[in-house]
Amino acid sequence: MLMLFVDRLLLAKYSQEAFNAAVSASTLGWALVFGWLVLTNISEVFVAQYNGAQKYEKIGSPVWQMMWLALASVLFFVPLAIWGGQLFFPQSEYSDLQREYFRWMIIFGPSYPIYGALTGFFVGRGKVVIITILSIITNIINAILDWILIFGIEGWVPSYGVAGAAIATSGSQIFQAMILAFVFLKPANRLKYQTWDFKFNWSLFKKCFKVGFPVALFATFEIMGWAIFYMIMTWASPKHITIAGISQSIIILFYFFGEGISKGIATISGNYIGAQKLHYISRSVMSGVKLHLLFFLFLFVGFYFFADDLAGQFLNMPEAEITPAFLKSLQICVNFSILYLLFEGLRFVFMGVLTASGDTFFLLIGGAISIWLFLVIPVYIAVIKFQANIETASLISVFFAIGAFLIYYWRYTQGKWKTLQVAEAHVE
Repeated sequence: MLMLFVDRLLLAKYSQEAFNAAVSASTLGWALVFGWLVLTNISEVFVAQYNGAQKYEKIGSPVWQMMWLALASVLFFVPLAIWGGQLFFPQSEYSDLQREYFRWMIIFGPSYPIYGALTGFFVGRGKVVIITILSIITNIINAILDWILIFGIEGWVPSYGVAGAAIATSGSQIFQAMILAFVFLKPANRLKYQTWDFKFNWSLFKKCFKVGFPVALFATFEIMGWAIFYMIMTWASPKHITIAGISQSIIILFYFFGEGISKGIATISGNYIGAQKLHYISRSVMSGVKLHLLFFLFLFVGFYFFADDLAGQFLNMPEAEITPAFLKSLQICVNFSILYLLFEGLRFVFMGVLTASGDTFFLLIGGAISIWLFLVIPVYIAVIKFQANIETASLISVFFAIGAFLIYYWRYTQGKWKTLQVAEAHVE
């Protein structure tokens, strides 16, 4: 996600039109690649439960089942890259730039599910240091490539604009996947975890797909809902999409913490489920909630002093358009973004437990309902039918975050997740 933030930041320096086009194109593109990534990353749940049950020899196989699925995704992404731009981005102010970004992002789409399958091997066993270090290195590489490919180097590299941003991010993603594959196949891992057990196992593949598909569909629906949100902002006015894009970029910058806690909760819960120690999970949940609230406190203080400076980095408009009214709207929407992060992070805590237990069908239903009921439909009615301002649309997104959090919290308190266990059903 941080790579998308860097894309946005540098594209804003390149031109406001490129930034606005990338907001909608990258959100739609991310909806499509992220669904596949989430699907293949379900290997993490199986790895965690096998690891907790000390069945180490079974750990390599679910990763490979999802690797095969990731390779098959070429059949989805290549046609979409060729024809999808015309389908999703008809004639508009930014359509040419949107198509260009979308095409380059999607053509490299298979690298995302490959990465998702491989991270499951490491995160499921609680080995997150390599993921963290690799992520830092990759983001540095992405930032350098972004700068070179977006702006060019006179006499050496031409300026590719939005295409350069998409190529840099996708290339960095491929680098991550290659490094993880190399470590995954190290002799020590082959011996202990059978990571060379690459044969296709239909029964295990079905089990992985059955558990992963609902949560993948949920992720796609949710981000697709956001893609529609930003399309509505584009239809409304340049002010709407510019402020909405800046707000989303700030959310992306700090999204890592809530997502990281969710991954941590899922890993710990999966291991506890595999070891039949369910009573420890509630402690992990409370620790996750406390960590998120502490992070939010620091975030709130930081934004109190630096929010205007951060948001201003995305403005590349004529001075006449940056009016006091525009800046006031931007300030209000950035503040709403902080509230959104509060409730989104809390939702992520409980989503981690539900994912680890295999309660993914509920995630699909709850996510699909909440994104349409609390966000897309209200925003469409408010902005398109009643010409509401961007502040109203941003406030609706906060209510969506609150509603989604309450749904997940309710599901967690019902306790059905305690009766589910995905790995035990697999028979060789």
